Amino acid sequence: TIWRSGTDLFHVLECEDYARLLAELEKLPVNVAWQARMAELLDVVHDYSGEGADAGLPVVWEMPA
Repeated sequence: TIWRSGTDLFHVLECEDYARLLAELEKLPVNVAWQARMAELLDVVHDYSGEGADAGLPVVWEMPA
């Protein structure tokens, strides 16, 4: 899901293993092309390193099921 507020975009991505997801996406040709296009528009490009995988925001609350 992606939201926009003015010129700022926010997104939520849910997956079981974010580090694995990044490892799979890093060399995927369609993602490489997408990231190259996005790099022209973003102030900060995506970091595929282990440090980038750990850079997510901490969960502060979840609605109970």
